[in-house]
Order: sequence, then structure tokens, then C-alpha cells
Amino acid sequence: MPAEHARDAATAAIVLALFAGLWFAWSQRHIRGLWMLAPIVGVVSAIVVVVSGVIAVVGAWDTGTTVDAGTVGLYVVAVALQAVVTRLITGFLAARGLNRLVPTTVAVSMTVHLVVLAELLAVNDLYLVALVCVAAVVLAWPVAAVGRLMSPSGAPMIHATTGILMGVILLGAAARALS
Repeated sequence: MPAEHARDAATAAIVLALFAGLWFAWSQRHIRGLWMLAPIVGVVSAIVVVVSGVIAVVGAWDTGTTVDAGTVGLYVVAVALQAVVTRLITGFLAARGLNRLVPTTVAVSMTVHLVVLAELLAVNDLYLVALVCVAAVVLAWPVAAVGRLMSPSGAPMIHATTGILMGVILLGAAARALS
């Protein structure tokens, strides 16, 4: 992922890998049987990428960054506001029995976060990652419907499908950011 500063690309890789790990860990609660290995491998891979990203950030510490005290403060405010709004929306949905919409809501919120991160770090490829995440959110519903038809229990699969799709996309983007 090209960035003005190597440290910013490595920082983007860390954030993307952390998000990927969280999505894999979250989807693990909704997967049974041997399929449970997929999110476990995803979490371990995300940890490896995070560690690699931290090493890259430390190695590129002297190269400069687009981040300064003002942008960090703005980023913290944006993340806090996003977290509050997302929590309110997901709480509203859960209270009305619309739990199946929670992963989609969180994924869209995280996509907005990627746009903010792209602005902060000046890593333009993050806009493309956000666009691919939106496509994954849309595709998760038909993929989960097919999976539900193929499942012997017929259990809803939107949580697991969204988590795995988002995790794979974010982990791939994180690995690309380190290369």
C-alpha cells in the first residue's frame, strides 16, 4: 500500500490486522465444527501481521509521518463518536429483535472508520479497502442464505459470514500494506 511515509503504511497494517483479528474472533462464536479452524487461523495470522507491523513501525520511526498531535486528537474524537453511534444503533436493533442486522451495521461503521483512517494516514488504498468492505457487506447476505440452505441445522449464518469476509479482506489489506 503506497503511503507518503513508510511508518504510516505500517501503522495502517497494524490497524487493519487488529480489525481483522477482531472480526475473526467475533465470528468464531457463530461457527461450529471443523469450520471453527478458519477463524482461529485468521486470529493467529492477524497477530503475526500486527507483530510484523509493530516491527516495521519501530524500524521506520525516523522516516516521518503525516500524523501530528492535532490529527490524533481529531481521530480519537471521530472514533469515540463512531463507537457511540454504532453502539446506539446496534442496541436499538437488538432491542427490536433485529439481531441479524447487527453485523452489517458494525461492518458499515468500520468501513466509515477506514475512510477516516485513510484521511489521517494519507494512505489512499484504504479507500479501496473500504469499498471492498462495502461489497463484502452486500455479498454477506446472499452467501449466508446459501450457507443456511446447505447447513443441516438451517441456522442463520449472517454473523459468521460477515465476520469471515471482513476478516479476510482486512487481513489481506494489512499484509499488502506491509509489502
